[in-house]
Parts: sequence; C-alpha cells; structure tokens
Amino acid sequence: MHIDRARGLTVVAGLLIALAPVLPGGPVAAAEAQPDTFYVQGGHGYEACPDGYLCIYDDVQWNTKGGFPSKEPKSATGGSMWATKVSDPNLNGMSDCASSLINNTGRRVTIYQDHKFSGHSFTTTARRRTAYGTLGQAPAGKADQVPYGPEATFNWNDQITSVKIN
Repeated sequence: MHIDRARGLTVVAGLLIALAPVLPGGPVAAAEAQPDTFYVQGGHGYEACPDGYLCIYDDVQWNTKGGFPSKEPKSATGGSMWATKVSDPNLNGMSDCASSLINNTGRRVTIYQDHKFSGHSFTTTARRRTAYGTLGQAPAGKADQVPYGPEATFNWNDQITSVKIN
C-alpha cells in the first residue's frame, strides 16, 4: 500500500486534531485555567496568592498568626482569601472584610473605600509581591514604620469595598 506525502500529512493532521483535547496544553488544559476571581476558605500565607492576582485576606498577616516577633509557632487563622485579576466594583462578599493584602499582579492596583471605585483611595505600586500584612493605621509616632499601610495615616482595615486593577 502506497500513501503519498500529501495524504500522509493529512492523516497526521487529522490525528493531532482528534487528540488535541487530551494532549497537554490542549483545550482541556485551557478550560482548567484559574478563573478571573475566586475565593478560598482557609487560604493563608502570602505565598497562597497566585502570580497575576490581587489577594485580599480576612485577617492580618495573610490569615496567619504567630511567628516573629511572637513566640508562638506560625499557624493559619482560618480566614478567607479572595483573589482577582480583574477590577471589581463591590468585592463579591469580601467588601469591608480586608485586613491584609498582596498585589501580585505586576500592575498598579487602586483600592477604594466605597462601592463603584469611589471614596477614599490608594494606589499600590506595580511591583509584584507588594504586600501589606496589616491594613490598620499606625500607632502614634510609628507612621513611617512597616508593616503599617498602605497609608499609615488612614485605617484601611475592613474598609476596602472596590478595587481597580490598572
């Protein structure tokens, strides 16, 4: 049986098309990609924030407690993590719940005190892993010290209601 070159290439192309759904990187892999926004009950640690996302945590220190300078071991608080790679005018259930955040988008992110990108606002840098372990206001005389922020003179704890990823 003789198969000419053109017919052989057609057969190979047909096989590749038929196998595309099961090959790595095919349509199935694309369907398994992370969504634009997701919520994780018990998500903790700054390393839990995927590359390309802004992550907002219920509790300070990215839903962890203990560790330095405390003497107790570092552990999870059980708080939730909300992650997004798109702007959101109302934070889908995490509105007014944020106590820490990480900008891992590589883009500037503006946080707003009110719905629909209004009210008091602050814009983070575009640097990946821009992290704020606490969103609370700094105590008197410590406004220039980490970890207070993003604005040491404004208490952002439980105040973020919308975010814009620029």
